[in-house]
Amino acid sequence: MKYFLLFLLLEVLPTSTESADYKTFNLVTYNTGLTPSNAVAGYSHRLEVLKTTLAKFTGGDVLCLQEVWRQQDILDILNAARSMFPYYHTQVSGNPGDRLNPTVTPCSLSPLLHGLACLNTSCYNELQISIAYATPCAFNKCAAQINALTQECLTCMFQLDAAGVPSSQLANVMVTKCSLDSAHNYVSTHGLMMLSKYPLTNKRRHSYHLELLFPVTRGYLSAEIAGLGTAVCTHLTTAIGASYCEL
Repeated sequence: MKYFLLFLLLEVLPTSTESADYKTFNLVTYNTGLTPSNAVAGYSHRLEVLKTTLAKFTGGDVLCLQEVWRQQDILDILNAARSMFPYYHTQVSGNPGDRLNPTVTPCSLSPLLHGLACLNTSCYNELQISIAYATPCAFNKCAAQINALTQECLTCMFQLDAAGVPSSQLANVMVTKCSLDSAHNYVSTHGLMMLSKYPLTNKRRHSYHLELLFPVTRGYLSAEIAGLGTAVCTHLTTAIGASYCEL
């Protein structure tokens, strides 16, 4: 399994009360690859190793983690890292007072069923290969049904396909895991987490795709660190979807 070092930016802007002699500040960025798919092996083992490592990690002041998709994984990582990194920012909980909701599923049942019915009728041949392969057909022939879904729902559907579910079982599995099973609730659509030893303020979430729907979206998290500047956590990779965009 290869891991790629991705981009984390710290912009240091002096204020009137700061000296030009800045503190030493360590930033770490890591692609966790926490996608339970055939293409990314060792998901469960990697998650356990990550939690153990973060519980005693001293090599950075702010961590940018990519490809943390599932809410339960977010909660497990936050709990494991709490003693070393008490402050955090994620796609699903970034503002003061926000809480991860363990009862919300990514998809409402009725729009999901309508979307799957259209896919099965209009994109059947493509769907037998994979839902990823059927994406252009879905956005072309089932645009109304796809646009009725939330981004979290679309991401959940795509991740289940990435997990190697046989096409003959895909619809039933999507209904169960994306609409009925709270264990898959509220997928982190950008897959990003920022962990910090220092308080984070002015936490923001940004999408590169504006209002466009993508099976896997990209964006960035930003937060202010007092006396140091703005930390930005992102994951730059190919956009996966039917719409062309430039980042």
